[in-house]
Amino acid sequence: MEHIGLDEAEEFEVPNYGNCFRLGQDQFHKFPRKSGWRLDEKNEFIEPEASHVEFEKFLQSWLFFGLIDTVIYQGQEQEIRIKLDDFVNGQYISTRNLEELLKQWEKNEIKYSSDQTMRMIQAQYALDTARNVVRKYCSRDKTKFVRPINDNLALSLMVLGETLTAAKAKIVERVGSKVRGWHGDVTEGWGTPNAVIKLMESNGWCLRTIHMLRGQLRSHATAFLKAWMSLARSSHLMSEGHKDCTEMECKKKATNQKGAYAPQHFGHDESKPCKMLRPNIQDIINTIDQNKVPLLYFPASEGPLEIQVDAKDLHDFHENLEYATISHVWTDGYGNEDKNELWECQLEFFRFLLYRARRVRGNPAGSKTRAAFWIDTLTIPVGKDFRAQRKKAIRSIHDVFTKATYTIVIDNSLRKMLSDRGKYERVTMKILASGWMRRLWTLQEAYLSNRIIFVFANEVMIELDEIEEGLNRASENLASSIHEVARDFFRYLLNQERKVRILGLGETPNAQLVTSIWRAVQWRTTAHSEHEVLALATLLELSKEDTSFADAGLLPRQRHQEDLELFHDVENLRNARLEGMMKELWTRLQEVYPKSIPPDVIFFPGEKLSIDGFRWAPKSLMNQNLDLPDPKSSVARPAKVEADLGLRVHLPGFLLHTANPFRTIVNEEKFSFPIDSTLLESYTASPIDRWETKSLKSKKEPAMAIILARDRPRQTAELGLLVEIVRKSRPRQFEANETPITYHVLIVRRINLERDFHYDQNFIAGSGGKEDEMICGEILDNNQTWYVGGSRYGGMSELSWSMEPHEGDPVKSSFSFPTTFPFSSTFPFSSRKKT
Repeated sequence: MEHIGLDEAEEFEVPNYGNCFRLGQDQFHKFPRKSGWRLDEKNEFIEPEASHVEFEKFLQSWLFFGLIDTVIYQGQEQEIRIKLDDFVNGQYISTRNLEELLKQWEKNEIKYSSDQTMRMIQAQYALDTARNVVRKYCSRDKTKFVRPINDNLALSLMVLGETLTAAKAKIVERVGSKVRGWHGDVTEGWGTPNAVIKLMESNGWCLRTIHMLRGQLRSHATAFLKAWMSLARSSHLMSEGHKDCTEMECKKKATNQKGAYAPQHFGHDESKPCKMLRPNIQDIINTIDQNKVPLLYFPASEGPLEIQVDAKDLHDFHENLEYATISHVWTDGYGNEDKNELWECQLEFFRFLLYRARRVRGNPAGSKTRAAFWIDTLTIPVGKDFRAQRKKAIRSIHDVFTKATYTIVIDNSLRKMLSDRGKYERVTMKILASGWMRRLWTLQEAYLSNRIIFVFANEVMIELDEIEEGLNRASENLASSIHEVARDFFRYLLNQERKVRILGLGETPNAQLVTSIWRAVQWRTTAHSEHEVLALATLLELSKEDTSFADAGLLPRQRHQEDLELFHDVENLRNARLEGMMKELWTRLQEVYPKSIPPDVIFFPGEKLSIDGFRWAPKSLMNQNLDLPDPKSSVARPAKVEADLGLRVHLPGFLLHTANPFRTIVNEEKFSFPIDSTLLESYTASPIDRWETKSLKSKKEPAMAIILARDRPRQTAELGLLVEIVRKSRPRQFEANETPITYHVLIVRRINLERDFHYDQNFIAGSGGKEDEMICGEILDNNQTWYVGGSRYGGMSELSWSMEPHEGDPVKSSFSFPTTFPFSSTFPFSSRKKT
């Protein structure tokens, strides 16, 4: 795998099993059968009675040599042709010559344009087939098993596939032969590499970091390998203090000998004294009382340390006010729970960075003029005597960061790593694996910052904009396949949204921003659950005045002690408060920005609120879920919160008709159904989250449906919701593009929905004793109207006909009457009657 910069790495050497794919002669799609390894319609192997080719040899011949031959040279009569020697180095496989071959491929596509479109389509078909097989049989999270596979062989197939996919996409883009719907998804990885993860685990890496990378890199093997390559020299930093970590929690903390949190020395020479220093706390308090912000500064770049306070009115902001904010990870030891003070060695480090940053930014007088800065540890008062000032200081954080000239990021692991400046893919991976990327507050600080500077070993400073420019240049290389993954890195920092905010291009938060925030927040954590709502409100530009989350968890917990003592179940009280704050957040968002809630939100992972009308809303956006695909609706129409009806969305889906829904759907982990009488199109639904049977509204025959995030699945699975229909309504007047029938539903579970090419026709034919297990799907419109997660009202045998549009509570603005046919699980085609 030398084409991605992996040279002489014994731990990733790929054995050469011997190629039996005749280059330039064998046909890619016929090769499995020829070798005795047949595939069915789902690209799954049918166990052979006898095969003359060992499985690993077959896979390497077909999905390495055969794939290169098919994708690069199929249908061409040019002078270049793949040679076995190009990829064999003795007993191992080498890709040292792959980059040059990709360049020749691009030149040929530019030079020979006849039948180019069909060549690209055929290449994509081969890539899609290969990817499906590799993901099912070679990935760490593989779903199928035939024979054991060497981990390095599996890794090589993933990396090659991702490389060819990315190269083809770039060539198509440059040559202009793209045909809609025929060129696949370049962002989809080929699998999670067991070889890399095992190496990380054996080296004692933080399990939380590995878990986070698995989610953020989205089964992209090349990116995983790049992460290891970037951090291998600093592997000890990924393991020190992490032996007790779990996938869901990094337990490394800055503590003293008693195990309590404490500020940590920085590069301190123990033979010299080091004392705690603080700014004048009374100056801090007076500044806050004057409704100003306390900026700190060191009068000189060297000599005895002194911290002075400068009161600034940021609302009377002027361009020549230059100051830096310091963004840090609390667990690294740059905080102080008891006093507004830090170690002298820490402050000396800050001073050096502040003056260096000014010189790096081209300020020749950087070492002569004072360097102003702000850090929460020293400027937000602690202690019960300063609660009012603390509250004010916290509310000023938004202005402090948005008005700052730049933000300096200090992360203990990054500052001990060489920067690898110029190799920006590696720089990106180092930041992605850092503790700074795991904390919720640092996301807020990044989003509010104008410029972001990361500090590496030897005090090397690299700006985020420099990283982005470097990655854009690197993406031009045909052999580079992680550009799209690198773009995700910027999404996890809300970088595009940050630029929109800085330039003032966005009028108000929109539905896309909420989805972007979920993608950025889901892999982060915070010490106190209450902080999440406060941070989300800041990211969504919502005022926190007069809200239940204005001071969420930021004032001492003793403030609530009297309330807590009134309850025996303190945890339930706390959960009720958290749910109330989250409900108020969504309500406030709807009120201030009516079109800002995306329909995607109903597909977000994790537990939902238990409040009527909000049973669609996630309790937390920090869910750290590894499932794919991403919740991303193709429908641009925003959702709307409507009283206790729930969230109104317009999305495609299916009604499910069956005689026994509890037995065939609710209590089954997987179920399949056709969508018409031809039986030519069928689907299988399987749970994404931990599967369990939830309590439903109906105890007899619940009416079931599926809501889809996008259109019906084709090649890959799509995300969906299995829901229980608890009511049906039909407004007398409805909006344009509104469906005449609206379904009121409660969420049962999230599902993956994929095409089923082996539907058992006995279910329909009434043979084999399976007729009672039959499920029939009915396609709904792409803009079907749903109310999701409302209150548990309405009988299963009632049909509501609303006399008014959607405004108001339909319980008050409509009348209901029993129908002549019950609203049963087979509605609307059942003719059975209940007695």
